[in-house]
Amino acid sequence: MIHNREYRGIVIGNIWNDNKAAFSRLKDFSRAGETSSNFIGIKYVIKGCENYRVNKKTYSVKDGCFLLVNPNLKFEVLLDTPEPTTGLCFNIEKRLLTDVYHNYTASDRFLLDQQQISTPDLNFPETVYRSDDHFSQYLSSLKDHLDPNTGELMIEKEQLFYDLAKNMLLAQSIIRKQTLQIKANKKATRDELFKRVHEAKSIIDDAIPEPMEMAEIAAAVALSEFHFFRTFKQVYGITPHQYQIRQRLCKARLQIKKGILITEVAEANGFADIYTFSKAFKKVFGISPAELKKAGS
Repeated sequence: MIHNREYRGIVIGNIWNDNKAAFSRLKDFSRAGETSSNFIGIKYVIKGCENYRVNKKTYSVKDGCFLLVNPNLKFEVLLDTPEPTTGLCFNIEKRLLTDVYHNYTASDRFLLDQQQISTPDLNFPETVYRSDDHFSQYLSSLKDHLDPNTGELMIEKEQLFYDLAKNMLLAQSIIRKQTLQIKANKKATRDELFKRVHEAKSIIDDAIPEPMEMAEIAAAVALSEFHFFRTFKQVYGITPHQYQIRQRLCKARLQIKKGILITEVAEANGFADIYTFSKAFKKVFGISPAELKKAGS
């Protein structure tokens, strides 16, 4: 984003030690930019869709999702929607992330003596993180603190940026653990494979309730079907097929709670019949669709 106090619907509402938070309400907007060598960019969409191109790859960031952009990267942003897209953009100093990391991982002796300690790896996977990500959920909570007139986050600046750094590091630590499950020798290979299966997971989520063939999803992320199957299971602990069924069942559970007929829910979520649906539902949730409906009535 452009760091003026206000520019075509972009408002810089919070600045602290060069860390910046901006609120935007834009449409018909395009711009090319580059992230600084000392900052990590976070592009969070509250409502609408922002399209970014980073490293020759296009990312569509929709409601409740965010894109993380590492330092020293050129990017382009394009908004072309009939209604304004609203979002939050943050530039977080690597120095702040390092400081917060040390405070949560270093010993008391280090905190008192300021001894040398290794610098954490602050290159994060560049991908679209969805609403179920820990950091996405934290960013969503910030909406409640937005001043509707100025676009400023009504949180003490130091507290805001420390919490941003803390939650970002926590979310990335979860991803690091997932990435380390991938059977590959080089870190760059593991990071790339994680990005691909993470993208595949998003493709599955977007397709729900329509079932997709695993070969189709594997091709979309440029992996062989076997390599995709194996890597997905290494990262998420279940096969792509199992994940797809689980997501369909999660959607079905919400529909049942809303009072929709079970037969309609089963059909809408791609199950062949009510028996197949009920069996799969009870296996995952430990309760049948009928029992869930009865409990909510």
